Amino acid sequence: MEKVTHGRIIGIDVSRDWLDIHCLPDGQRHRIPNTDNGHVAVSDLAHDQRAVVCFEATGGQEWRLWSYLQDAGVEARQVPPAQVKAFARSLGTRAKTDRIDAELIARFLVFRPEAGRTLPAEHLRLLRALTTRRVQVVEMRKRLLAQIRAHQKSGTAELFEDIDVELKESWMLRSPSWKAEFQSFWGATGISRTPRGSFVPFPASDQSPAQR
Repeated sequence: MEKVTHGRIIGIDVSRDWLDIHCLPDGQRHRIPNTDNGHVAVSDLAHDQRAVVCFEATGGQEWRLWSYLQDAGVEARQVPPAQVKAFARSLGTRAKTDRIDAELIARFLVFRPEAGRTLPAEHLRLLRALTTRRVQVVEMRKRLLAQIRAHQKSGTAELFEDIDVELKESWMLRSPSWKAEFQSFWGATGISRTPRGSFVPFPASDQSPAQR
């Protein structure tokens, strides 16, 4: 891999919405939207300074920028976040902001000019995206299965059945006249009972006793 010999580096902290930029050696700082127009601005800045662009792996948020810079003829490197973090600890840097991260990324490439990797081929990028998506789907399936098993163990269906029983008992204990009314209401055509004991309304022309 070509080493950085001219010392002109643009470090970028990539987020979903913004690109925080630190330029070396002059120390310029910029904040540009992470959009197509923002990618053009980064490319123009890199060409003007004849600089190498570097950024951390951010779970895919940097791929569009990376691909655009590659097509525009700008040398761009993705550096490992763990190594940048270790470099920050060696400097005693504890503060963490987007601007500080951008400067750390740029200074890391000065310290280790051979670090980072260039953009993989398109078919490898597609494979990586599919693999990442598969991992996400598998993890989602595991969480859903765990939730289903937890509901089964907690006896959610039995809980609702107990609530139905308590409601019926509270109605009948209010007044002796409620018991006869409730039994008449229970047998009305407008109300049916499921095997679990919950109330299920059915269309009927007759009104319930409470509405008469």
